[in-house]
Amino acid sequence: MSVKDKMVNRLLSMPNDYTFLELKGLSSKLGCVIQQDRNGSRCALITQSGSKYIFHKPHSYSYFRSYVIKDLISFLRKEGLI
Repeated sequence: MSVKDKMVNRLLSMPNDYTFLELKGLSSKLGCVIQQDRNGSRCALITQSGSKYIFHKPHSYSYFRSYVIKDLISFLRKEGLI
């Protein structure tokens, strides 16, 4: 099993402790870019086709909420990346 497969499986397992750094690593393996807003915590995951998934980077807590992970999985599936 490749590193990319392990990262995707971790995301699909809906962990309660999924971090922003893990998402950055996964996005690079999928060929996506994360672009941060200059002010604030808003970020965009941009695919190679130009589609964007907008989310807020966790700040007062270091883990993503479960609804963000569900939306992210749905977006990545719709784009055919996972």
